[in-house]
Amino acid sequence: MEVDYLKTMLMSTVEIKEEIKAYLDEVDDTLLEAVHAMLATYARKQEADPIIGYSVEGVPMRASEAKVEFQKRVESVQAGNYTTTDEIRKEMQSW
Repeated sequence: MEVDYLKTMLMSTVEIKEEIKAYLDEVDDTLLEAVHAMLATYARKQEADPIIGYSVEGVPMRASEAKVEFQKRVESVQAGNYTTTDEIRKEMQSW
């Protein structure tokens, strides 16, 4: 069992896809329908809330998450939480 897990961890994406295709050729209709439903649900989620970027650490950011984050930033600026260019120039003189 551990050998299979290690093998899977070392497989490339192409190899994994080829192995999945081979498995799908062998399964019964019930499992095939379940896999199809799972993939269709995943695809709909991707379409409804797509990944629009990644953090420096490689964590994906979905459109809905970005919208919330950007709204927080807009509200922060509207509340006066920002630094003007004049303030930055003044601070630079002390460097």
